[in-house]
Amino acid sequence: MRVPFEWLCELTGIDAPVDEVAQRLTNAGFEVETIHRTGSHWHHIVVGQVDRIDPHPNADRLTLPTITTGDQQVQVVCGASNFKVGDKIAFAHEGALLYDPRNPTPELKELKASTIRGVPSHGMLCSARELGLSDDHDGIVVLEVDAPIGQPLVEVIGNEIIEFELKANRPDVLSMVGIAREAAALYESQLRAPPMEGLNPSLSSGLSVNLDIADPDLCPRYSAAFVVDVEVAESPSWLRKRLDLAGMRPINTIVDVTNYVMLELGQPLHAFDWDTLRGGLLSVRNANTGERLVTLDGQDRELTPETLCVVDAEGPVALAGVMGGLATEVTTRTKTVLIESATFNPISVRRSARQLALRSEASRRFEKRLPPELTTIALARCVQLLAEIGAGHGETLSADFYPSPSKTVPVQLEFSRIQGLLGASYSSEEVHRVLTAIDFEVEEDGGYLSVTPPFWRRDVASPADVIEEIGRLVGYDRLPETLPLGRVTAGLPGEYDADEDRVRDVMVGLGFSECVTYALTSESRMARLLPPDLLGGSSEHPLGDAMAWQTIRESSMNTAGNIVSDRLLPLDRKPVRLVNPLSVEESSLRLTGLSTLLEKLRENRRHIDRDLLLFEAQPSFLPRSGDLPEEPLVLTAVLGQRISANRWDDVTDIQLPFVRGLLEEIFLRIEIDAENVDHEMLQHPTFAAGNAVAASMDGRLLAAYGEISPAISTQFDLEDRTWAVLIDLSMVRKSPSSGHAFKPWSEYPMARRDIAVLVDLATAQADVYKAIQKAGQPLLQTVRLFDEYTGEQIAAGQRSLAYALGYGSPNRTLTDAEADKAHAKVVRALTHKFGAKLRT
Repeated sequence: MRVPFEWLCELTGIDAPVDEVAQRLTNAGFEVETIHRTGSHWHHIVVGQVDRIDPHPNADRLTLPTITTGDQQVQVVCGASNFKVGDKIAFAHEGALLYDPRNPTPELKELKASTIRGVPSHGMLCSARELGLSDDHDGIVVLEVDAPIGQPLVEVIGNEIIEFELKANRPDVLSMVGIAREAAALYESQLRAPPMEGLNPSLSSGLSVNLDIADPDLCPRYSAAFVVDVEVAESPSWLRKRLDLAGMRPINTIVDVTNYVMLELGQPLHAFDWDTLRGGLLSVRNANTGERLVTLDGQDRELTPETLCVVDAEGPVALAGVMGGLATEVTTRTKTVLIESATFNPISVRRSARQLALRSEASRRFEKRLPPELTTIALARCVQLLAEIGAGHGETLSADFYPSPSKTVPVQLEFSRIQGLLGASYSSEEVHRVLTAIDFEVEEDGGYLSVTPPFWRRDVASPADVIEEIGRLVGYDRLPETLPLGRVTAGLPGEYDADEDRVRDVMVGLGFSECVTYALTSESRMARLLPPDLLGGSSEHPLGDAMAWQTIRESSMNTAGNIVSDRLLPLDRKPVRLVNPLSVEESSLRLTGLSTLLEKLRENRRHIDRDLLLFEAQPSFLPRSGDLPEEPLVLTAVLGQRISANRWDDVTDIQLPFVRGLLEEIFLRIEIDAENVDHEMLQHPTFAAGNAVAASMDGRLLAAYGEISPAISTQFDLEDRTWAVLIDLSMVRKSPSSGHAFKPWSEYPMARRDIAVLVDLATAQADVYKAIQKAGQPLLQTVRLFDEYTGEQIAAGQRSLAYALGYGSPNRTLTDAEADKAHAKVVRALTHKFGAKLRT
């Protein structure tokens, strides 16, 4: 919930910094998620006055307003038309930071002098969107007439907004009055709330409505009031501003007042155009099979027998507690409205909202079980405000269905139990002060307390609830610090996986940072793992499209690519989709974690340009017909282009041999025999051509690694080369272990030789590596690829591979002749098998 700090101070009289108030409310149990500071970036933005408006000589839709900012006059080019001479406006000088209105993602840009259609412009008249106040970009912000010319804008309309993450058992604080009541109690100030008793009817409208509630359990109370002589227009600026700050879009006087009362008191209201209601009847019941309703958002919705509706004599006119119907909407032609203020069953409202994917501010409050007593109070406040702003006048209560009024039951507790439960002693005066500050009635008799909570605090029903209120309002810092007593419980079976934890330790030991991301993703995010040209220019991902994937497999994959696509990158499958997702970005279970991890790489690359190594070990979800999805455990790792070199303040670019060495080191540390792993060139559209490899053992795919295709990197806004490693840990577990066998070091020095050979680009480095190992036996002890080069000195279609070789014996020192003979054998083998040529 967004709470404008200025509004909160008005209701409480608190004179304290916003950070202090937020901290005290957090300590009292109301968690502050963040504090939004509107105007914190408004440097070089001041109040200006329009002195004159001249036409633009070269454009009919542009004007040249002259602005006074106190000490200077500036002429600018402007495309808006909602201002006149004498208006006070928000004026940005050169160097000001403003939001780009054309960018859907908020991004601040520095304002610079420009020439528009031949006329210089040294500043800007700002819209609400450019200032970050709202999404409105239809015109500029026109300030109040008393705004001082030249004063910094932040001192005039800057605001601080506290955003709370409130708990489900406290519907009373989903309102400005509710949160202000708590703040006033903490600061021992007086709550300045609007009148909480119903006002006397200001007129008798002569109108009536019949209420018919089918089931009082679904609608415990339904109240309504008529407002006549309605003027539907733009709301006053103070009202629009408060709605904007609270996160609600101003619409018109009637709708804005109902929303304002909801924010102020916590009771949702709805306004019907009375002339569109049929039969003079309103009823609340579940929908009949086949009934439909076009809601205010223009959607024609099919209703189910579980959908709670408000109906007139002919059918549904609103989804109870969720959204109104388009046919009864208040418009500029409306002259009489019926204001609804009701209490609906929270379970029914939540079910309807989830089924129809229509969560709203109103449904959010109804789901928390609102008190029925609030309906008439909110109606009276609504009618009062409409009269104050000249939008209409009417009765504060025209009809009321409340067959079973609820009663508040006092809570009895022994005073000594407070100390017994909290471990701290409190005086009688202290207890009375904090409880009466939040409108509890307290009576004390012989060591016993009788505490009656107000109607909006139905969550207080036991002695422990009352004691909790005392503890949090006096302050948890009063409670003594004691160590808890008890045994440490044993872990549940399967709760800890030693092998999985070991893999994570290995990755961290190799310099990687672990990411933990959601298992939910979107099809569009996974679609970015395929180049756009494969999708035929379409933004739709061909998940489950057999024809499209047949073409992709034939044109862009080899045998290894098809195997990788079946297990590690199964982008040809339809993911498991959520029936009612909270957002489009979290609508499907992931087929692979690579797309999400590439996004995290991009976000982290803004802060570091080297040693960017991220990994995640989480299951993927592969759909199976008629069964739950298969969940193979996959380790996904991504690397940036650069890594620190051995020398101080030096970096080197990552190449494929480095990534292979990384994979072999992982296998070595988790006891997989890396020497028996086969490495085969991989063709897959996600990876760069000629720079990706599939690793397998005994015909089972273990991993895929290589450079991400530049086309894919572009789709993830990754400007540099990016590398990825995908390891099927479920398959790795089934592979034979190499075990740990100690191999003693030789006491004799090795003879070292370097070799650089030219081979065809199609020749896999892995094959060259194995050929060297085989030909050099039994004297060859170590092989290390230290350079790969293609360039001006190398013929087209070839590359240079350079290796460092070490020859030795466990029981003697080799002579140069023995080392040269073994080395010559390696050279002959490479020449014979690959047609390799030595580089000199």
